[in-house]
Order: sequence, then structure tokens, then C-alpha cells
Amino acid sequence: MKKWLCFLLAVLLVSTASAEATITINWQDNNSAGQGVSAAETAMTERLIEFFSLWRNNVLDSMLELCDPAWRGSMEKPREELFWQQGNRIPLEINLPFESIDGADDADVRTMTLTVLYERNNGKAPVRSRQRITMVRNRYDGLWYVDPRTLRDEEMEKTPRNDRPDPDEETIVLDIGSRIAFGNYEQDNNPENGPEPIEWLVLDVQGSKRLLISKYGLNAMPYNDMREETTWEQCTLRTWLNSEFLQAAFSREEQAAILITDVDNSASQWYSSEWSITGGNNTKDQVFLLSYAEANLYFHVTMENRYNTESRVAPTAYAIENGASQISKTKTAAGEGTGCWWLRSPGHMQDLALIVDYYGALSRSFVHNAPVCVRPALWVDLNAELFR
Repeated sequence: MKKWLCFLLAVLLVSTASAEATITINWQDNNSAGQGVSAAETAMTERLIEFFSLWRNNVLDSMLELCDPAWRGSMEKPREELFWQQGNRIPLEINLPFESIDGADDADVRTMTLTVLYERNNGKAPVRSRQRITMVRNRYDGLWYVDPRTLRDEEMEKTPRNDRPDPDEETIVLDIGSRIAFGNYEQDNNPENGPEPIEWLVLDVQGSKRLLISKYGLNAMPYNDMREETTWEQCTLRTWLNSEFLQAAFSREEQAAILITDVDNSASQWYSSEWSITGGNNTKDQVFLLSYAEANLYFHVTMENRYNTESRVAPTAYAIENGASQISKTKTAAGEGTGCWWLRSPGHMQDLALIVDYYGALSRSFVHNAPVCVRPALWVDLNAELFR
């Protein structure tokens, strides 16, 4: 334990050598502290202490360099977004060691549970906050980066950013990670009791807009009815999502709340821009599938990470009835058996499309393969009449 503590103090001194204020490390001494600490956990701890030390002194540009590159690349204004994620808080003290670290030691995504003492700049005493912060290992440089979307804590969720112009108007709280029931679709495979409410996860927040993806695999369908060279623009699944599914799942009022999205199908959305394929033209869709780049950003999907429970999906009973395959040896975070789900990005050949497999890792499938689940994604506007 003493060696481990000396390491942490050394890191702290290096991280805050040029800072005006230092963040306090509150070492929680126990019999197991520092035992069996892996190289990955050491590297994550070092990076997170550096991040919090910079935050203590509000060195925003340097903090941004320690944020997940995929997240930075997806943000139009990443500096402003990181500022919002700080939530007018100043970290004063971190409790170490972490209460827990989720994920296998060789996984590229690890989530740490820790307690942080924050000054909230509200005239009240500092408050301790228990948080789960995700770190992502970049496959190109091997370094660990903070996923800033996980910096918000329970206290912040009680007072979320107000996207309405009238501060006295009641708002719907839908921050990243929230769940919402929106629309209805057959799921329990019992048509006699009618369709069930669709449960969605909030993946992104941009002003009054929310990016949603279905929590479950709602159906099983091929990406394209025939095995042939195709793109997202041309495939039959895109047509089905924006016609039959849209009409079946949403009322007119709900459809009016779904935005028409400019869907990027450029090489920036593929797994490899060196593949001799095309993603086709960009499209305008109300309902779409995530690309590889988006699945990597929001679910940390990679080809190497086969322990990624957050990207795994369970098919509904209706999807299974329609041919979705499900295996029980791999589980979702909720302990359910997993299926595969389509992405819109092409594979390394034009008659392949990328999928997220049973393990939560990136894979590919021939486009006419029917046992793959469909997880629709869409943007809604909270300023729509439906949400008022």
C-alpha cells in the first residue's frame, strides 16, 4: 500500500506542479488497498488525477486534450460542451482507491466508481458526490482518456441545463443516459394486448434536441432484401424504417416531434477509410441506424473489445419470433441474453454491413442476413408541441 500511495502522490505533484491550487487525495486506508493493482489501473488513475487537477484550476484547454478523441471529434464546439459538463463545480478532494473498477483488465473501456468533494459555487458547503466515470483507451496511441459525458453527477441531474427560452416554463428532464417511453410497437409477441411503449435511451443532447436509440432490438430484418452491393441510401431497411415502422410506431403528433436528420454516410463514419467501398450519398431521414463512428462514440464499440456490456442488446420476444438470434452465454448489463444489431456503415465489401455482435464488439454480416436486430435511432425536439 505504501508503494501505491507514493506513486499517487508523485503523480499528484507532477500533475499540479504548475497549478495554483492542488486537489487533495483522501487516501482511504484498508487492508486491500494497493494489492494487485494492474498497469492499466495505474495508468487510468494517473490520467484521471491529472484531469481533476487541471479541473481544480479550470485549465479547460488542457482538460480537453485528456477527453476521448472520438467525443471531441463529434462535437461542433467541444470546449463549450466540456464547460457545460463541468456544471459550475470545482473538485476539491478525491477519495482513493476507487470503490470499484468495472471491466476486464484488457478491456478498452473501464468505468470507475469514486467519491469527489465538489465546491458548487452556490454559497453552500462543498458536497461529496459518488460518481461512475468512464475511461476509454485509444487504440492508436494506447493512452486512456476521460469520457466527459460521464462527469455529471446526481446533484446536477436535479438541475439540468434549461433548453427552453422561458426559465419559468416547466421542462422535461432528458439528459444523456436518461430513458424515455416514446411511441408504441409490438414487443411481447402478444398482439391481443396491443403494442407496448418503446423504451429509448438518450445518447446525445444538443440544445432542445435529443438523440434516442431503442433500448431493445425491436425487430429482426435484413439490411437489404437481396444479397447485392448496396449502401444505406439504397437498402430496403432504410425504406422500412422511414415508412412502415414510422407509421406503425408513432402517432401523427409523435412523428411531428421527430426531426429530419442529415445522415452522414461519408468515409468518416466507416471503420476504415482505406476500404475500397462507398458509403453512398448522405441522406435525410427521420429514422436511421447508428454508423460505426457513432457506435464507437456512444457505446465505445471496437473490433477488439469483446467485454463491452454497454453496447450489447437483448431482442424483444417479437424480434425473436421474427428470426432474431439470441445467445445466453453473453449477457447485457441487465443480465439478458444478447443478439446482434445493425449499423448503417458498410463492411469491407459492398455486400456487407457492419454490426455489433453478441459480445458488444464490431463485426460484419452479409446484407441479406435476417437474424440481426434493428435498433432504430432518431432525433426528437423537446420544443415540439408533444412535449409542451
